[in-house]
Amino acid sequence: MKTFSRIFAVALLAVPAVLATPLLTFTTSGEFTPPGGTNVYGAPPKTLTFLAGGGTVDFGELDPSNANFGTFDADIATGSGFLNVTGATLTLTIMQAALPGYWTAGSASFVGTLSGLIGHSASNATVTFAPTTVTIDSVTYSLPHDTFLLVPPTTNNGQTTIQGIVSGPSTPTGFTPEPASMALMGLGLAGLGLIARRRRA
Repeated sequence: MKTFSRIFAVALLAVPAVLATPLLTFTTSGEFTPPGGTNVYGAPPKTLTFLAGGGTVDFGELDPSNANFGTFDADIATGSGFLNVTGATLTLTIMQAALPGYWTAGSASFVGTLSGLIGHSASNATVTFAPTTVTIDSVTYSLPHDTFLLVPPTTNNGQTTIQGIVSGPSTPTGFTPEPASMALMGLGLAGLGLIARRRRA
């Protein structure tokens, strides 16, 4: 009886690990207009580049989760003046990878409108996004606010990271327990039945 109880306890401890929420993977990309079709605005020695973001989210660890949606990288040479970004737009696209039985693949975009000037050591440039929330399948990607200040090269090496929030349901759409999970739960139920029978005897 004691031996079976120990086995039963180990099985119950293993169930949460097997039933852990799957990992969601996504990537991002950015395209400036003008010029269109590229992640670089301007030309040397004054450029603003959008660096791809993305990552992996474990909703079992933290929901919602902070995530890197991408980074603006300003490269303005000393003495080259200012890069005027007024009138430019950036399409920031989220691409979600599929995980059969849990999440479907898909994409959605934020559109950012830029304005202002970026110099080597000073900037009043901003990017304002709309919308600030998009949804792919049952997963929501959102920005904490709509406007971000773009820093010059002398601040944080010219990098402005767009930190977003990814959130989803506690149980993914189409969730189906794995065979190993069902086996462990079956063992647990069988154990409870055996214990009850022996107590009655």
